[in-house]
Amino acid sequence: MLQCNRPPDPRTVPDMNANMKGITMTKINTAAEFDTNTAEINFNAGADAIKAGFDKAVAGYDNVVSYSKDTAEALIKSATVAGKGAETLNNEIYAYAKQSLDD
Repeated sequence: MLQCNRPPDPRTVPDMNANMKGITMTKINTAAEFDTNTAEINFNAGADAIKAGFDKAVAGYDNVVSYSKDTAEALIKSATVAGKGAETLNNEIYAYAKQSLDD
């Protein structure tokens, strides 16, 4: 008669896990290697994406800096031209005033 409330006698029941231990561990190791490889691939892809984004940001920053540099150079050139124009105008007014006083 089978009694469900008592555990089976280990002497009469064969150990089914004895043959499966190596297979199970191999499957676990393979799954762990797969997870490790997948994580490494995803990590490398993420690092590459961050590097590409950073390179694009640096290129954009260089464009802004060069634009600002060009703008500053244009401002200096225009200020130089305006200064030369004011100097020429001042010299003309001085020459006219001097000539008017001499006459």
